[in-house]
Amino acid sequence: MMNIKDFSKSLFGKVSPQEKFFRVLVYYFITKGRSVLLYDEDKYKEYILTIEGEDTDMYKFLILRRHEFMMNVEDILLRGLSR
Repeated sequence: MMNIKDFSKSLFGKVSPQEKFFRVLVYYFITKGRSVLLYDEDKYKEYILTIEGEDTDMYKFLILRRHEFMMNVEDILLRGLSR
């Protein structure tokens, strides 16, 4: 498994800086056993507030992107269960 720095480098130039930040954050949560932060919206928002101010564009992006991510995860799980 790649370390976080290598994962971040692998995204360079492939996605926007905001998307890169989100993907590295998700990778960090998963590799450090903190994936519960992804599933608990309140804890996620609280964690993001420690990094970004509430009224910043990055904060808004991370909240929206998490919602999209969770919808995709739900779709994948439901498709898997319906087979």
